[in-house]
Amino acid sequence: MAPGPPGGSERPRGAGTSLAIPGGAVTAPVIPTCAALVQLEAEHPRGVLRGDFSEIALALDQMDTIARDLQGVAEVHCFDLAELRGYHYHSGIVFAAYARGRPNAVALGGRYDEVGKAFGRARPATGFTTDLRELAALVAPPQPVAAILAPYRPDDAALRAKIEGLRGKGQIVIIDLPGHEDTMQELNCARRLVSRGGTWQVVDDN
Repeated sequence: MAPGPPGGSERPRGAGTSLAIPGGAVTAPVIPTCAALVQLEAEHPRGVLRGDFSEIALALDQMDTIARDLQGVAEVHCFDLAELRGYHYHSGIVFAAYARGRPNAVALGGRYDEVGKAFGRARPATGFTTDLRELAALVAPPQPVAAILAPYRPDDAALRAKIEGLRGKGQIVIIDLPGHEDTMQELNCARRLVSRGGTWQVVDDN
């Protein structure tokens, strides 16, 4: 079930929550609870559940609270009672966050209230991990910016000052170090620095 048991002892892990992050909401209908719990609650009102199935009633209450508190923050897509993880330290609900068009979760996490016991103090705790590759895939790749190719002349103070000035204005200046003739196309240089009349100037690389 989603909630941790009274006293905080470890429960079988399940009842994961699938979430949709803002800007990438899952389009499927919101399902506050899975069909099994909905049917169970319909057959046994909350008052009856509290007498015979107190942990199930607690799970329903917690899932309702989570769905309500996350309104406007993230869309609760469903509560999945078959969600299982291999991490045995979880003591309550676990969750997964998804974005539109991505089959894999961009974040996974859950409650692990009892982990602190190993360090002398058990207290409420929630954490998550995120996959940077999945997050990076959500962002459109930046358009390449044409750079300026500068000759390699380490003793030329005027050239060095010109390069520093261009970089200070946000320009990309790449120094043409020896030995890279075969990979020049990869540098994406549409302009170059040339010396004309005793000054260094930026010209189109025709």
